[in-house]
Amino acid sequence: MEEITITWHGPYKLQNIEWYDIVNEIGIYAIYRVFGNNETLPYIGKTERSFLNRINEHTKEWLCLYRDSCMLDLECYHLNQAKNSLQKNKVT
Repeated sequence: MEEITITWHGPYKLQNIEWYDIVNEIGIYAIYRVFGNNETLPYIGKTERSFLNRINEHTKEWLCLYRDSCMLDLECYHLNQAKNSLQKNKVT
């Protein structure tokens, strides 16, 4: 099995996510909630559309309930390179 290192960018506040250029990229993302000193990780995803499009979809579906308490970490990748790497290492 090949090891993949993820370098996260962020955290970004969801309420002003559109301010960041990185949201036009594609890749892997983590949404986590912050309450005081506690953090929970309710969602990790991969998108081949822009991060902004995918986050907006999540907002319509469920994220609107937690938007003020959520942060976002992003990992961008070049689609062909990452697709090959992710497909080789798919966990079943």
